[in-house]
Amino acid sequence: MPKDNIENAMKKASDKNNKDVLEDMVYEAVGPGGIAMIIEAVTDKKSRTVKDVKEVLNRVGGSVTSVGYLFEKKGKIAFTAGESGHSFEEMMDAAIEAGAEDIEEEEDVVEIICEFPQLNAISKALSDHRYEVQDMSATYIPMSSMEIADKDTAELVEKCLDDMENLDDVVKIHCNAVIKDE
Repeated sequence: MPKDNIENAMKKASDKNNKDVLEDMVYEAVGPGGIAMIIEAVTDKKSRTVKDVKEVLNRVGGSVTSVGYLFEKKGKIAFTAGESGHSFEEMMDAAIEAGAEDIEEEEDVVEIICEFPQLNAISKALSDHRYEVQDMSATYIPMSSMEIADKDTAELVEKCLDDMENLDDVVKIHCNAVIKDE
């Protein structure tokens, strides 16, 4: 996600003179090659945002349609050892005990996936262990992935995702495409 998009969304949200109400929007779409996408946006004008999303999809042969049944809404928490000084194994044990379903480690940050309704409770349990929660958010996990092997389709998928990310109001895109390297 481009840093500018995040900064623009934060600026809109914190602008006291902006009398427009910001709304969270979620669009479901089929993209090139039949890939499924869930597009999250924060907007002050729904009609503009849906028009922009549809324009990107139209350029690559996609459309707005129901695909939510292909994804599971989950919680995602990224945390570090913080003041605890615990090892990865100790952090992993605490995360599993708290309710984590999946765990990944990248450098010093541990990312877990959990049931969405348990997001706050698990975050609090990790904080109680003196871990530093870096990020906590909802995510959509595809229940199955779609492998894209055709070079032309892969280019269209990449163009679609890039163009969608470049829209001012789009903050996150979830997709079931896996582009196969040749």
